[in-house]
Amino acid sequence: MISINGILAIPPALNRFYRLLSLEFEDVAQADAFGAFNRQQAQAIVDFVAGLHAEPKPVELVVHCKAGVSRSAAIARYVADTTGCLFPRRELSAGANPWVLALLSRTP
Repeated sequence: MISINGILAIPPALNRFYRLLSLEFEDVAQADAFGAFNRQQAQAIVDFVAGLHAEPKPVELVVHCKAGVSRSAAIARYVADTTGCLFPRRELSAGANPWVLALLSRTP
């Protein structure tokens, strides 16, 4: 699971997941805004997804944020586009955060 929370939000208890990446950033679309998604967080996602994709058995990835419309949609689209994994709710990702998508696409 990739869990996205706001900077001041109380993170949910998610200890039952096989692997968990928990990040805090706000749903903003520019790099200089308070709490914006940053390069270190992008790299953490890229590394986490690469580790999951290297697993010998298929795994399911859940990505969530408060509304599930912008931040998590951007990450889910990135995962599907870079790994070829299924993204059953892709049609609902039209509101994907453009800054998150752009930074992920530029992260090696």
